[in-house]
Amino acid sequence: MIRAFVAIDLPDDLGKDVQNLLASLQDLPDSGLIRWVKPQALHLTLAFLGNINRDRIPEIAASLQEAARTCVPFECRLTDLGAFPNWRKARILHLEVDDPTGGLKRIQHQVQSALSPLGFQPDRRAFSPHLTLGRVRDRASRNSLDELNNRVQNVRMPDFKPWYVKEIHFVQSDLLPSGPQYSRLGSFELD
Repeated sequence: MIRAFVAIDLPDDLGKDVQNLLASLQDLPDSGLIRWVKPQALHLTLAFLGNINRDRIPEIAASLQEAARTCVPFECRLTDLGAFPNWRKARILHLEVDDPTGGLKRIQHQVQSALSPLGFQPDRRAFSPHLTLGRVRDRASRNSLDELNNRVQNVRMPDFKPWYVKEIHFVQSDLLPSGPQYSRLGSFELD
């Protein structure tokens, strides 16, 4: 069994801008309340598949290839810092993603539709495109989070440039003591 998901990666230049933002956030007092995502692990998740048998990789890859063929490349842009479920009860800090053409929602829908006949249930929550930056540690107190939230709101945001999404990736996630390690099982170009 392997753990897998479907995602979009950031282009290198945009990844560097996000790394710089992460460094600024990690320098804040109380930033130890957050388990920050390692820069090499940044991605935009389209579908989490969970644990799958290795012998299913070819059929999943074929379905993802078909889903990619139904969508054209599209533009999106990282925008503001956000928190799930909200800033008051933050569990995840993220960057919001603007999807002006609807291409991101289209490809996410196509991926979910392609995987559904294979037994993967679509997420019941509405798709909210985001780039996870960190997860709040369980030991964080409400007062500490309020203070960190105030500091985060004052961080200078980079002027993120839009980027064109041209492919999706089928990714294996190995959970290691040092954090997750990702390896691609397949990449599929949008037509």
